[in-house]
Amino acid sequence: MAFDITVIGAAIIDILASPVNASVFSAGSVPMETIKMSFGGDALNETIILSELGKKVQLISKVGDDEAGKRVLGFLQEKDISAESIHIEKGLSTGINIVLIDEKGERHFLTNPNGSLRKLDLEDIQPFLSDAADIVSFASMFVSPLLTIPKMKVLFSGIKKMGKTLAVD
Repeated sequence: MAFDITVIGAAIIDILASPVNASVFSAGSVPMETIKMSFGGDALNETIILSELGKKVQLISKVGDDEAGKRVLGFLQEKDISAESIHIEKGLSTGINIVLIDEKGERHFLTNPNGSLRKLDLEDIQPFLSDAADIVSFASMFVSPLLTIPKMKVLFSGIKKMGKTLAVD
């Protein structure tokens, strides 16, 4: 399958609540104007936008074999984006962020350090690079603590040896 762009990084679910102020931490219950579920992670967001712009996008990511992971995969299917480059790991919790948005629009994230957001590793990425597009975007590279500097060096030099253009955010 030929892709226009390959995106590497997180594919998760965000639960957004707004507007939030400090009273949320002193009250038993606080009504919010908005509480909604959304799909997120920089890589998933990039993939969706590029796809909506008419590009054929490969998303390389990782989710758990859980309800949240199934929802992420279903969302990709709805958007007609292949999930073939998504590593599904049994026993892993798919990343779910709670995003508290204050009155000024600033976002504050509650994340699970043991979820898929922080568990992407070199072995989750390398098997899919043979199909990578000429342009590879690595989204939010510092959100993946398992991708150490030596592992990133291996990954980035491998992409370069393949003659690909690498963009990193």
